[in-house]
Amino acid sequence: MNHSRNFEVGMQIVYRIFTIFGLNIFDPTYKVTWRTLCCIGLALFGNLNVFYTLFSHRNNFMMTLRCLCAAPEAFQGVVKLFTIMKHGKMMASTIDFVRSVYRKNEQGGSGRLKVLEDCSAKLAYGMLETIFAFTGNNTCDLVLCILIIHISLLVGIFKEALNETKKLIGSESHVIRRSLRNCILMHQDLINYISAVNGIYSTTFFYQTATASLSLALNCFCIVKTDWLGAYGFAVFSLMKIFTFCILGTFVEIMNNETLRTLTDFPWYLLPIDCQKMFYMSLMRSNKFSKLMIAKVAPLNVATGAEIIKAIYSYLMMLLNVQEKGNIYLEK
Repeated sequence: MNHSRNFEVGMQIVYRIFTIFGLNIFDPTYKVTWRTLCCIGLALFGNLNVFYTLFSHRNNFMMTLRCLCAAPEAFQGVVKLFTIMKHGKMMASTIDFVRSVYRKNEQGGSGRLKVLEDCSAKLAYGMLETIFAFTGNNTCDLVLCILIIHISLLVGIFKEALNETKKLIGSESHVIRRSLRNCILMHQDLINYISAVNGIYSTTFFYQTATASLSLALNCFCIVKTDWLGAYGFAVFSLMKIFTFCILGTFVEIMNNETLRTLTDFPWYLLPIDCQKMFYMSLMRSNKFSKLMIAKVAPLNVATGAEIIKAIYSYLMMLLNVQEKGNIYLEK
């Protein structure tokens, strides 16, 4: 089965979606078109409309609150558009690296082919995200999902390469050294890949979690104190966004732990002395694995998501207390 062909078919869907919005940064001949300007204009218009609504209804507390509940969606669109425009070349080069991994390992052993097959199945499932990508806001998230899915590919190929090296133990020293050097390069590529994803999306993670948390807190306040039905939808949507991103970060940590477990289970003591030194270097790097970070403030994982929910609950109680004290003061 031609797994690189399946990958190209999936990426063609992504390219077409990005072309619709004039943002096909994966095309080497890409340049700003009228579609790009329209996309930027609509994003800016949405934010200006939010500010105008806030200003025009500044004396109406409930209308202002409802506007603030929906405002983060417009703001997130601008942030993600900025991410695509700023890091487009890095996104394209990262996708090219994934493409090269498919091509290099298609002629490998049965173990590597099994890893490619599993990742192709995950990619096909991830392509369901294209349904949501047509909102424009989530095209950036679509590329993130594709990049995160292929971390499992890199980890799986690395594990198979180590298993192949294990089978060579007892062979000539230069054969083991060549195979082990290949494993170390794979491990370095994995670390650089995660660092590249973090470099592209770190700022987006910060604004995404911050605005979604603000929206969730305000919508919960509206649910408690008003009869606005829209608050329920915005609250659920914000909660899904927070935990979707946190789950992706946790997935990366699980893959890192699996890599570390693979290294520690390897019978390094059976290697020649010079190869043992090479293996130590890789083992030391694995103890300081890369994580997805929220703008260098906190790691992006489910534990951080739980802390965010706790903070939102605290802010909600504070808002309710302030509102109750204000009502008491007005009655007096």
